[in-house]
Amino acid sequence: APRLVARGHRVAFAVPFGSALADAFEGSGIDVTEIALRSTSPLEAIREVRALARAQDFDILMGTGFFSNLVVRRTGAGCLVVNQVAVVPGSERADGAGAVNSAVRRVADSLGRSKVDAFVAVSDAVAHELADRGVGADRLSVIHNGIDIDEVKRAADETPRPELPDRPLVVCVARLEPVKGVEYLVRAMPTTSAGTLVVVGDGSQAARLREVAVALGVSDRVRFVGYDPSATRWLAAADVVAVPSLAEAFGLVPLEAMALGKPVVATNVGGLPEVVKNEVTGLLVPPGDPAALADAIQTVITDADRAGRLGEAGRRRAATGFSAEAMADAYDRLFCRLIAQRG
Repeated sequence: APRLVARGHRVAFAVPFGSALADAFEGSGIDVTEIALRSTSPLEAIREVRALARAQDFDILMGTGFFSNLVVRRTGAGCLVVNQVAVVPGSERADGAGAVNSAVRRVADSLGRSKVDAFVAVSDAVAHELADRGVGADRLSVIHNGIDIDEVKRAADETPRPELPDRPLVVCVARLEPVKGVEYLVRAMPTTSAGTLVVVGDGSQAARLREVAVALGVSDRVRFVGYDPSATRWLAAADVVAVPSLAEAFGLVPLEAMALGKPVVATNVGGLPEVVKNEVTGLLVPPGDPAALADAIQTVITDADRAGRLGEAGRRRAATGFSAEAMADAYDRLFCRLIAQRG
């Protein structure tokens, strides 16, 4: 957002009450308005966004998630409508959603699709799925997420380092939900020589994952530290960063790990292969396969030279291919093109 402002755009956010963005942008000159952006009251959300759009005379309304995308389609405020798609459509099944829930989401997503001027997929994998669902190439762009490399490094350097468990150290930063595949990573631990697996995050699967670690006899080697807003410090401390997702649209965690020069072991799903290049910046394995995860982790932690090469290649790839500047440039071009087309 600040980079778009620097390029001449006026940027404002409508966020749910209590969003951390309200504090993050304080004093930045970027407007943040808190509204009732709740799926339980969609009509109220639509009314509030419509009123905000008309009051501030926006050119473009952009949703950044399933619900907000549906809302901006229905505002009718005369704005251009952009939908960012940051999950692989249909991946809710891997997160425990039933067939009925998934079908309802698919129908809801098809409604009002004609009102969208541009869809932004965060990866080629998402774009392919959107194309399969009928989104034409003339309305579809791929803009990879980007990170502020310097900020990631600064956060890692300035945050107090955690109390380090036994080496080698495997780190996983993820929501503890089925789609993130953390259980398969825990099940990989008995056959690796890794000293400790640190799991950073929280979610509905937290208690179950602890039970699995106890049942496998590795509870002394698997450390659950819960949600940590300074998760970068754990990535910086890792010998290898593991991303065992069953579905993933892009993958910011492996990208931040690469920026810190860490080798990555990830599953070959969704947009992860677009971030992690197999045998170049990390190793890719099939999803839901503890043995494959264990083999890849073992390969990295027992070959220091190889781990160093993977980490250094990852550092270069993050800096050259996924910067926040490149992301801002791509959105700048998209927004300017849409406005020019409208005349």
